[in-house]
Amino acid sequence: MLLFHAVAILAASPLLQRPRVPRSILVISLSAWRCGAVLLSAGIAMRAVAGHHLFPMAAPIGGFAMITGWLALATAATVSAFRKH
Repeated sequence: MLLFHAVAILAASPLLQRPRVPRSILVISLSAWRCGAVLLSAGIAMRAVAGHHLFPMAAPIGGFAMITGWLALATAATVSAFRKH
């Protein structure tokens, strides 16, 4: 999960420089990926290594945040496609 989303963050970051892409939605997407990946991975790792949770619902919240990031990216792409030059 971390490796896949790290590549996604690196690939989507240059889109911040494009004028047609809605910057605020893209920032939400990148932030959701970053926070979600940390929460999901830390929650799973703590459970596997230490035997207890990072905090209750950390992994599901992280997964939901990453899904939200992908939906925000799709929204940014849709808005960008319909914007005029």
